[in-house]
Amino acid sequence: NADLDGSYRVSWTAVDNAIGYILEEARDSNFASPLVVYTGVDTHKDFIAKPNGTYFYRVKAQNSSQTGIASNVQSVTVNTTTQPIQHKIVGYYTNWAIYRNPPFRPQDVNANLITHINYAFARVDTAGNIILFDPWADTDYRSDWNTEKPYWGNFRQLYDLKQANPGLKTLISLGGWTLSDPFSALAANPSARANFAQKCVEFCKKYDFDGIDIDWEYPGFAEHSGRPEDKRNFTLLLQAVSAALKAQNPPLLLTIAAPAGPSHYANMEVDQIHQYLDWIN
Repeated sequence: NADLDGSYRVSWTAVDNAIGYILEEARDSNFASPLVVYTGVDTHKDFIAKPNGTYFYRVKAQNSSQTGIASNVQSVTVNTTTQPIQHKIVGYYTNWAIYRNPPFRPQDVNANLITHINYAFARVDTAGNIILFDPWADTDYRSDWNTEKPYWGNFRQLYDLKQANPGLKTLISLGGWTLSDPFSALAANPSARANFAQKCVEFCKKYDFDGIDIDWEYPGFAEHSGRPEDKRNFTLLLQAVSAALKAQNPPLLLTIAAPAGPSHYANMEVDQIHQYLDWIN
């Protein structure tokens, strides 16, 4: 059966002494006008996002001297009238990329390759405020001195990139490896959590971001001022931020950069946090 996005796999059993296989596709069971859609040694062929309809397949094994008799005909029906799976391709753009030689600026990003850009990074303090990490790169440098804008820098180029690519979304990533120390104290303080939630909304509106990506590395990690209470407090932090972001019109996104190591995700309520997130990176 096909997946909701019209993708499926056609597979067959290996034949002794076969040196390859030919897979034919037709739109009718009589194979009046078959197409060869695969030749090779594998015993399967994957199809991606096929249009709605019924497809018929038969496979022929090849040996060194001839092509064998065709297999029985199998069919696959694609019906994507339900909502297709929406894949997200998320890329991180770092603000220090403009200092490369040559510079790589947001305007150089190929927006056809991704759906979301996480801009790394801004920092937080223990009171829940959000602070630009590199103001010159983020909002200050400019290429046009004759036009006034609310902000310039990388943020302006991200905004312009979205204008040219309406399906593209941007999130501001907060924290990262070198900027995660304040999160533990922030998450432990209900007043700071509430302030942080409001600052997330204000930051997105001020700089035209579509959401927040929290990159706390990591809850409970002692080297970055973590404490055991982070496990619960991280959930409470996400709950507060999610409530504030989802109250906006349109709702703003909330994601996290999650660890893969068991020693780190053991300090997260994995069974709880997902309900407050749009997705997990």
